[in-house]
Amino acid sequence: HFGAVVTQIPPADVGLPVHERRHQSLAFLSSSFVRSMSPWSTIDKEAFAILISCKRLMYLLLWSRGFRIFTDHRNAVCF
Repeated sequence: HFGAVVTQIPPADVGLPVHERRHQSLAFLSSSFVRSMSPWSTIDKEAFAILISCKRLMYLLLWSRGFRIFTDHRNAVCF
């Protein structure tokens, strides 16, 4: 399973540490991997989850002045 959350912050919070920003939730997304994806490596699954989440939520991301992706998987930090 994987999930994604899209939030926005007030412009005044941009320079603050992430945990101090006042995040306002805009959208939530969750999905499951199909059986054929079971043998995929962890990094492939992480990348797929990011790609699908961005694709499905693009209508929100297109209107932003840029966006950041936060992940809890250390190997995906290079994106």
